[in-house]
Amino acid sequence: MSSMIINANNITDTVTNSVFQVDFERAVNLVDKHISLTSASLYFSWRNITTQNNKFSYTWIDDIEYFVEIPIGLDEISDIRSYFQFVMSQNNHVMTNTETGSTIYFIDFVVSNTAYSIDILTYPVSASLPTGYTSSITFIGTEKNPRLSLPAGINAIFGYAEDFTTDAGSSIKKIVLLLLMCLLIIPLLLYAIKF
Repeated sequence: MSSMIINANNITDTVTNSVFQVDFERAVNLVDKHISLTSASLYFSWRNITTQNNKFSYTWIDDIEYFVEIPIGLDEISDIRSYFQFVMSQNNHVMTNTETGSTIYFIDFVVSNTAYSIDILTYPVSASLPTGYTSSITFIGTEKNPRLSLPAGINAIFGYAEDFTTDAGSSIKKIVLLLLMCLLIIPLLLYAIKF
């Protein structure tokens, strides 16, 4: 039995990278011979964030809508979460615990491995600045949750209906996505094909 490795050097279709070709040094007679693929590794390495699905928004407690544009690339939910936290920090929509230095974010994305879901959590912004915290937030005198909106495109990444928006009244919003919608949760896709 002979083995050969087929990799990126064997790609002949440079548009979709889906056709591989192997040229033999001499003619090979394959009559009454068997060729099999004993294993294949397909890595999840294509861009999943494009210009078609990289925008969403959140409405802060003052009812002003802030737009978020994720850079194009290959991102997991943790990457999107980190970028969103950066945006909220830039917009001064966070509080910092003066004792621990930890930052409080009022919208969060959490991957639930047991429920196969991406949960969107929103927390109420207090009516005024609590003791032991610093913030540049302009408090409105009443507790209120910020709202997250997922338009067409990005909604499929998170597994929510098109134009989904969280509710401003609940203290925590947790919505479960379907198992079939968890493409971002799977960082590596392996297939073994045997003939």
